[in-house]
Parts: sequence; C-alpha cells; structure tokens
Amino acid sequence: MKKILLFAILGSTSVFAQDLYNQTNGNNGSGIVSNKYTDLADTTVSSADDFTVGANDVWHVTNITVRGFRNNADVDMTSMKVEIFADANGVPAATALYSEEHTITPIPSPVSDTAVNIVLNSTLDLSGGTYWLSVVGATPSLSRWNWSGLATTGNGAGALLIDPLNFFDAGATSWTPLTSLGLAWESLSFKIGGSGDFASVDNSELAALTVYPNPALDVLTLGNVDMATVNTVNIYNVSGQLVSTLANTSNQVDVSELASGSYIVELNTENGTVRKQFMKN
Repeated sequence: MKKILLFAILGSTSVFAQDLYNQTNGNNGSGIVSNKYTDLADTTVSSADDFTVGANDVWHVTNITVRGFRNNADVDMTSMKVEIFADANGVPAATALYSEEHTITPIPSPVSDTAVNIVLNSTLDLSGGTYWLSVVGATPSLSRWNWSGLATTGNGAGALLIDPLNFFDAGATSWTPLTSLGLAWESLSFKIGGSGDFASVDNSELAALTVYPNPALDVLTLGNVDMATVNTVNIYNVSGQLVSTLANTSNQVDVSELASGSYIVELNTENGTVRKQFMKN
C-alpha cells in the first residue's frame, strides 16, 4: 500500500552554524521525505536543494551536515547517500559530480530533528556556479528519513523532489518544486563545510564598498554597491567561522543578535567577492 503523505511534522526545531554555506534560518518543525526503501527493491524518493559558489571562488568541500527526523518503526538508520550535481537549467544535472553511500552513526526511529554530519570520502573541489545537494536516507518501508524544512525561504531557488516510480502517487516523476506538491515552504536545512579560495576583487564598484556605521549596534548599512547584483551576504567572526548568511534583500543587514566584537562582512556578487571588517557594539 502506498504512503499518502510526502511530508511529515515534528515537535522541535533547531539552528546550527557552518563553514562555507549556511542554509538554516530556523527549522520549521516539518520535513520532506528523502529516502531509499531497502525492502522495496531500493525504491528511492529524493529531495534536493541548491547553493551557489562565488563566480571567482573555489570551495574545497570536506563535509555535509543535514538536519532531519525519522518516524515509525524501530530499525536504526545506518547509511545515507550524498550526491552533488551541477545545475542544469534550474534542476540537478543528469549525472552527479559526487555520489557516495556513507556509513553514519546509527539513528533510531522515531527520532526528532537531528543533525547528521557526513564526512566526504575525498575533498570535492567546486568552482564558481550553482549546484544541487541531495541527501537520501536508507530505511525499510515502515520508516523513512525526512529532511527538515526551513521556517523562512533559504538562499537560491526552492527545493525539489523526484519520485521516479510515483511511489507516493503525487506525479513527481521528474524534479518537482516542493511548493507544487502543496507545501507552504520551499527550502531544506543543511550546511557545507570545508575551506575556500576566494578571489581578490579589482572591480571598481566592489572596491568602493563601504559599511557604516562602524561600529554598528543593530543595523549595518552597505554603501556604494548595487544590491541587485548581490547573491548572498555572509558574516564571519575573527576565527573565520561563518555566523550568518543572508539572501540579498536590502543594503541593510541586521546585526542586533551578534555579540560585541570584530567581524567580516562578505558580499558574493555577480562580479566577484568582497569583504569589509566592522565592529559590533
């Protein structure tokens, strides 16, 4: 008998930090199935969400962390498949750039929103461009892994789901936006860790970037830059840890929740990446 619901609901939420890319913004208490059913000839329903590497940057990806939860049954989940695809006109390309099954610390069922950190078997180098991340759990059909959703829209395009065998009778036999499946939210919770080579910027517009007031109390304003060209705004602490990632919405950045101290604001734009230091009072 086919399951009826693609999505599931849980009771707790969580937020976490990350190195290269952060798409959390507060988990929304629900999630979307992304699972291989090991007792049904490995029938697989996959979810994916996108991220962007700056045009002149290179990321050296070493680990992926996702948040999700399990429901039903009592069999531990011991493996997950990680795939990273190039973008092909708004959906994952036909062939993955990286595709590996990973043994993980056993996750019982049921379990509420839980972070799973997956160390890649080898470093994956990604140059500038848009990519898609898909992470799929492996369980019997009485259980499944659900990828936690976000309370607000994350960075980039909305998440997608594909159900090639139409296991859930939703008609999503090709990559389909979550919003087309009746969900009111469209982004998944994940982070990407590793290191990066960030190109210096000699573009005159970016070189003219100013940040004020400095020190800032609640709001940091970005001056002399066309925000229409900005993809994301990142804030790093003095240890180089990414503490916040924002989608481009305006030239004013809310820093009210940051602790007092020194920070770097980084703009990833169509013309390159630029950074400025500022103080938070």
